[in-house]
Amino acid sequence: MSGQECNLPSPAKVNITLRIVSKRANGYHDLVSTFIRIDGVEEISIKFRDTCDGKDVVQTYNIRIDGENLINSTLSFLRKRNLPIPPLEVKVWKRIPPGSGLGGGSGNAASILHWAKSRWGGDVTPMETSAIGADVPFLFSGYRAALVRKIGDDFTPIEPLEGYAFLFLIPNWRVPTTYAFSKLDQHYASSGWPMDEGAAIDETLELLNRLKRGDRVGLLPNDFLPALAEHSNAYEEIFRSVENTGALAWGLSGSGSAAFAIFEGSCEAQRSKQKLSSCGLIDRIMAFA
Repeated sequence: MSGQECNLPSPAKVNITLRIVSKRANGYHDLVSTFIRIDGVEEISIKFRDTCDGKDVVQTYNIRIDGENLINSTLSFLRKRNLPIPPLEVKVWKRIPPGSGLGGGSGNAASILHWAKSRWGGDVTPMETSAIGADVPFLFSGYRAALVRKIGDDFTPIEPLEGYAFLFLIPNWRVPTTYAFSKLDQHYASSGWPMDEGAAIDETLELLNRLKRGDRVGLLPNDFLPALAEHSNAYEEIFRSVENTGALAWGLSGSGSAAFAIFEGSCEAQRSKQKLSSCGLIDRIMAFA
């Protein structure tokens, strides 16, 4: 079987707020977080393979991905649901490294899911895709912004931040998710979580209202930030540099390592990108409006 190449845009996400409100007996954490979808961050091409070996070939460019990536997991997930997906050649032009907290791999998975659904149908729901990755349900849902609760599988769409621009600041280090959660548990073992769910939701809604009014909010809350103590000085330096550009708000996305900044518009973001390019702690900067 052969077919024409299909090109897909692939999204990412940024958590502009993130509170951990409890830990379950099974080890999973309940959270309250604001997810913002950023479209077209990476690119994927797909075509059918003329092969007898029955294997997929997944190639990544710009950034190396070691081991099985979420595209392999997604194709396995779909085939277990009896979708007749033939062997594929998949190419991914990456911009987001693993361990950055921006959901690049989850965005790749969401794009493959949408492509397969458009071609073969099926009744996959966003919640079912949590088996692939924690950020996949939101990115597969198509919502532009959501208030996310529980273990990331309960989300309510909210009004997106219209007209604002974002910078993604990828630092010179990565934070593996499992490592970040272990540091999180150690940090809050004696003090407990800073907020319960109700307080975290109230805080989140108030911060969103302030941003929509154009207020300068500054550092946005993320409970992982104080837990990543070995990088605290570096993050403080990055945030000072961001503050000096005139950004409205900034913070850590997900469990790290990427930081972000929010600006009133794309012109402000582009000017700030140039200023921040001299910061030796930042590996790469991406701007999105």
